[in-house]
Amino acid sequence: MVVADGNSRHVFQPHPVRMSIVVLTGFHYHISLNMPIRHGNSVNELSAREWHVHGRVQGVGFRWFVQQRAVEIGVAGWARNLDDGRVHVYAIGTPDQLNRLAGHLHMGPRMAEVRGVEERESGVQQLNSFRTE
Repeated sequence: MVVADGNSRHVFQPHPVRMSIVVLTGFHYHISLNMPIRHGNSVNELSAREWHVHGRVQGVGFRWFVQQRAVEIGVAGWARNLDDGRVHVYAIGTPDQLNRLAGHLHMGPRMAEVRGVEERESGVQQLNSFRTE
């Protein structure tokens, strides 16, 4: 936004506002992040990672836990159960944001028992929300 007063012009950058909209469709939760992913005062290069989480991670609220942490951190992506009992997580954000999310994946919610987490870099998809599948 540019504001002029007399001979000078001031450029104001509005602070990002975090807004969440939760939509329940069937068994999928969709949380929209109506904000740019930021770190400090500038928008950083985004990267993406995938994790496969092993252990007692299904039926204990793990995906919901991941979604809540992802929204708090400000990353986009998804979490889904796999047929073999693991949870597959994909997230887009700054390296710092992804490291923070990875720390939460190693802990999990209270009722989970995380026995291992496999991590790999991934391609950046065009997502602006985090959802569970």
